[in-house]
Amino acid sequence: MTLEQFVSDTYELTQILRHRFDVPKIFLVGRSWGSIVGILTAKRYPELYHAYVGIGQIVNPLEGDSISYRLTLQTAKSLGNEEALTDLERIGSPPYDHRELIIQRKWLTKFNDFFLARKLGENVRKTSSRTKLLSTPEYSLIDIVKMGMDPFFSIKHLWDDEFYEIDLLEEVPRLEIPVYFLVGQYDYFAPPELVERFYNNLTAPMGKDRLRFEASGHEPELEEPEKFNRIMVTEILGTLSRK
Repeated sequence: MTLEQFVSDTYELTQILRHRFDVPKIFLVGRSWGSIVGILTAKRYPELYHAYVGIGQIVNPLEGDSISYRLTLQTAKSLGNEEALTDLERIGSPPYDHRELIIQRKWLTKFNDFFLARKLGENVRKTSSRTKLLSTPEYSLIDIVKMGMDPFFSIKHLWDDEFYEIDLLEEVPRLEIPVYFLVGQYDYFAPPELVERFYNNLTAPMGKDRLRFEASGHEPELEEPEKFNRIMVTEILGTLSRK
């Protein structure tokens, strides 16, 4: 399990879908960790895609996790959560190994509802990971059981020193296809200020757009689904009918 292998797998899956639907190009969506895989694939094979869509786009893992850590620590202090403070001060700032990352993400996830409720009141959609898995037809019950047996398998292999050397500002200065970033205003997993910087520095001759979700964190597709679906169908997929 390496980043290069995932890019290769995405390329192979793209070829399968092109042939299955008998089309020269498809749309490529990358989400969270997958946004790194997606944008690197789009850079390497632009001729295969109508556009690239980044959701919760990761730009620089080291800087992003540093921002996320500071916010999580600050929140633990403001809430007087001694257990969180002990855990977070013990692991310190990134880079992290997979064990340290799990600790930081545990508290960030616990505090995430607090972040959103403080900003948005009670209008926060909550969907558990278990509900998401059970409602996804691509996963069988056996798949879900296997995930439960070792939910951190991929993190153990992929969150390493090489991962923390990624910087899309340097690695992807230009894309030869239309680019869309769907950005949750309160995304503390993939800080929006880094997406903003990346967007402003990205050269995209075919066009680029940054679409903000003012009532979302890291999951705009779940937190503002109506807006998300409208943007995907009308503004992004709809570009085909306007050509």
